[in-house]
Amino acid sequence: MWSLPKMLPRVGIARRVAVRRKPADLAFTLLALEGFFGGFYVAVSRGVTPVFLVYMGYDLRNLLLLNAFAGTLGLVAAVALYRHVGRRGAALKGRMLAAMAVERALWFSIPWVAGPAVPTALVYGLAFASTIPTGIYMSAAFLKGFEERRYRRLMAYRVMLSSAAAVLGQGLTVTVLAFGEGVWKYVTLYIAAFAVSLVSLLLVGAAPIRSIVVRAEEAVVRGEEEVEAEASNTYILFVMVLSSTSLLSIAWVPHVMRDLGAPDYLAAMIGFMQTLTNIFASWFWAERSFRTYRYAFLLLASVPILVYLTPYPLAQVGIAVLYGFSLVGANLFTSFAYSRVVKHLGVIRAATLLTSAYALSLTVASLAGYALVFNTALVFAAATAFSVGALVVGLTTLKELAVIPPSHVRLYARILYHSSVVSYNYVMMAAESSVKAALKTAALVAVLAILFIIYKTLYYLVILTR
Repeated sequence: MWSLPKMLPRVGIARRVAVRRKPADLAFTLLALEGFFGGFYVAVSRGVTPVFLVYMGYDLRNLLLLNAFAGTLGLVAAVALYRHVGRRGAALKGRMLAAMAVERALWFSIPWVAGPAVPTALVYGLAFASTIPTGIYMSAAFLKGFEERRYRRLMAYRVMLSSAAAVLGQGLTVTVLAFGEGVWKYVTLYIAAFAVSLVSLLLVGAAPIRSIVVRAEEAVVRGEEEVEAEASNTYILFVMVLSSTSLLSIAWVPHVMRDLGAPDYLAAMIGFMQTLTNIFASWFWAERSFRTYRYAFLLLASVPILVYLTPYPLAQVGIAVLYGFSLVGANLFTSFAYSRVVKHLGVIRAATLLTSAYALSLTVASLAGYALVFNTALVFAAATAFSVGALVVGLTTLKELAVIPPSHVRLYARILYHSSVVSYNYVMMAAESSVKAALKTAALVAVLAILFIIYKTLYYLVILTR
């Protein structure tokens, strides 16, 4: 009988812990499900937009310039948000819902304002830039609301569900474009994407994450030099990977259809097989050790070369499977790497680095593609260079992926970190000086123009008074 009183408090504690865990489990489930509906919305809206713009008269060079402009606006949005939230902190749920609502409204407005170049470019740029606040707030909520192991599981589930939804979204897009007529088939797809996106908005609204608040002192943190170097080098690696994949997406389908003479359905199978592979790849990479991810970057670096050197169109579908498998691993590694150092960098800073890499890579890839679009071989060469550069950065400067002794890793990591910081400071100083010089020149020209107008006015007044 003496053991019964001792057991009762334990039972009570277990029940309280179970009750306390229920909101976290519900949040995990709802945010994982949001990946499905959000993935469908992204697949349809982002997939149909380039096709719609081509339908409206845009050529490849115009699309590349448009994406470069959108990427630049995205970077501006990331810097502005980083400074604002870093100084004040933020309650994440309300801001995340507001950002998601604005993003969905802007993407939905594209078919209604398409026409003249300037309004279309402005709305498209703002639509892409609006994805940056959504990504930052969502990443910050995930990083702060879930411990590392649970965060890794959540990201794996979201990738799996969003990939499954993307398959459905791509199927719907192909079907509507094949059987629809005129501009209304595009409007139909935008309406479908917007309607489904509202479901994802409701799921986030129902998730019990209102208590997740980032305070100013934990939003942006300056860590030790080793942590700063790791975060900076991971960022460089991620931007290189995304720049490579963006360039590859520009050149792959035209190469298969024009150079290899493949039919259009086989070219469409490349994207379909990549998306289908993402579903199963997320399960494989979710629980792997960090050293295993080096093979993802190694395989990813070989894809542009394989695509260009393989003369058989059917083999390109197999390369798409390899590409999807390795790309999921590379993306998950970057996300997991930031989840490990979030306490040393601050939640908003880690989320901003993770999200802004997409905007920077879009700008870099679009400008590079614009310069090299006249030669497909050069686009593949640039994609290879970016992916090989990412592999070298990972194998020499990141301890999770490195194949060299730890002492050499720390040395190379510091060299790359200091080189990137010095280069960034130089570029920013040069840009600031250029802007100041341009403003001074513009002010001088304006003053001279005003003086000239005054002089001409006085001259005509004198003539008229005579």
